[in-house]
Amino acid sequence: MSILSSKDWDGEHLLSRELPADAKPVHTRDTVIEAFDVGNGRMLLRGELRDRRGERFETSGSRSVEAGEPLHGMVCEFEIDMDGMEIVAAQGAMPHTPHPTCPGWLDALQQLVGLRIEAGFNRKMRGSIAGGSGCAHFTSLVTAMAPVAMQGRSGVRKRSGEMEGPEEDGGLHMANTCHVYAAG
Repeated sequence: MSILSSKDWDGEHLLSRELPADAKPVHTRDTVIEAFDVGNGRMLLRGELRDRRGERFETSGSRSVEAGEPLHGMVCEFEIDMDGMEIVAAQGAMPHTPHPTCPGWLDALQQLVGLRIEAGFNRKMRGSIAGGSGCAHFTSLVTAMAPVAMQGRSGVRKRSGEMEGPEEDGGLHMANTCHVYAAG
C-alpha cells in the first residue's frame, strides 16, 4: 500500500523491489499531521500516530492486541502563534497503548508551551518529553509535526498575500535543512 495518490505516480512501483506474493506485514505505522488556520494569527497543529501489528501480539503490559488493531494510538495538538511560531497551548491523548501507565507522563507536554518552533526546537523538546520523562513514540510524532507547522505558516502567509514568493526570507529559514538549501 502506498500513501501516494494516483495523481502522484503512474501505478508502477516507485522502487525496483517488488514484495514477494507471500510477504506478510509485520508492523505498520501511520502518521497524519495537519495544520489548520484558526484565525487571529493562530494555527492548530494536529498529529496522530498509529502502530499496528500484522498478527496477534501480547504486550509486556499484559495487553492482547489483535492483528490490525492499534498497538499505539496517540494524538497531539498544539495551538501556535504564527508570528513567533510559539506553542501557546498543548494537549495530548493516548487512547491505545501497550501499558496502562503509558499516558502517565502526558502532563509533561505542558513544558512545550512557550517553546518556539525554530532552530533547536527538537533538542529543547526532547529535553522535556523524551527518554525517561516521556514517550519515544510521542517524541517521534512531535518531531514530525514541527516541519508541518512551518509549511502551514507558509501556506497561510501565501494565501493571505503576506508572502509573495515561495521563500519570504530568501530561504534563510531553510538553510542547511537539506541539500537544496545547503549553505555555501
